[in-house]
Amino acid sequence: ATAGRKAERWIRIIREAAEQSCRGRLPELAPAQSFSEALQQSSASDLALLLWEGQQAEPLQHALQAAVHSALTRPSLAILSGPEGGLTSGELEQALSVGVRAVTLGPRILRAETAPLAALSAILYAYGEMDMVQTKVTV
Repeated sequence: ATAGRKAERWIRIIREAAEQSCRGRLPELAPAQSFSEALQQSSASDLALLLWEGQQAEPLQHALQAAVHSALTRPSLAILSGPEGGLTSGELEQALSVGVRAVTLGPRILRAETAPLAALSAILYAYGEMDMVQTKVTV
């Protein structure tokens, strides 16, 4: 019952935010899933990114520059971000093993709820159009 109420609330927030920004398409709210399930689904995207604060990560800017200059004009993107306290090195290795790229937003450590928004803002800026990127929200 609680999960249903949370999903209803998130859908309402998505709808209100889309209306406020005059967005024609609503992002899809996917059901909650395990980290392994999220990795498997994300690895099917044209570009799957894991926000990681460690040294193994490449700058988000580099990953986006390569994606923007690729032949794909409307790529599917997946952004994975960990909880407060971050992901474990084992989770990082699991992500890398299925083709997810570890990217960093820079030297500052952002809050768990802020990092995905910062990444999404950078992606939207890189593509220049909100509708150029297919979005899916998984919580």
